[in-house]
Amino acid sequence: MEIKVLGTWNSHIRAGKRNTSYLLDGKILLDCGPHTAESLLENNINISEVKLILITHLHLDHFGGLSDFLWQRAFESTEKPIYILGPENIGNYALDILTRYNTPDYFLKNIEFIDRYSNVEIGNGKHSIPDFTFKIKINDKYVFYSGDTSFSEEVIKNALNSDVFIHEATYPSGMEDIATKYGHSTVKIAMNAFRESKSKVFIPTHMSEQSMVELGNMNNKNIIVPEENNTYRF
Repeated sequence: MEIKVLGTWNSHIRAGKRNTSYLLDGKILLDCGPHTAESLLENNINISEVKLILITHLHLDHFGGLSDFLWQRAFESTEKPIYILGPENIGNYALDILTRYNTPDYFLKNIEFIDRYSNVEIGNGKHSIPDFTFKIKINDKYVFYSGDTSFSEEVIKNALNSDVFIHEATYPSGMEDIATKYGHSTVKIAMNAFRESKSKVFIPTHMSEQSMVELGNMNNKNIIVPEENNTYRF
């Protein structure tokens, strides 16, 4: 199983960073914020080969690049079907935006918004708006992806015994009050979730300068601090 890192950053990006997004085995896209399509192209990935997009929630940094993705897909091929799974009404929101962008009708060929997909378990994160978590089975491996969330027993339940645990770590440890207030996690909260999930490898995401420094200083063989444009194999 391959995990391509397209973006690792929170909504307040800086130069050289992109919003959190991952590609599994070249086929399954996790979140699609601004510049996700650009990142795919820069990594020489054929956008029309992506068959499933999993959107955790409808904030700009997780959903705002979907229209761009679908436009770029249309330039490559619309003959291959693509499925998009996300929170309630994601199809209505996406189509409304595409209509406002005067998207040609044929750009929307073979696009299907769905509420379930084989080998994908859906859970709920604890965020400021409705937010999904996903546990994806690829061959004999399980990847958990949290989107944005503060600590939640449901997140732990959904992630239990995953091979790879991708969980947001927006704030550094010590800022638990503000993180929880806005539906996010600190490094400490994310580490606790990782341990309780009994997963094998932790990949933090949705990071900030402070949380990345803290994570980089940890000496733990079970933590991979992801670098954008890198590929990790499991």
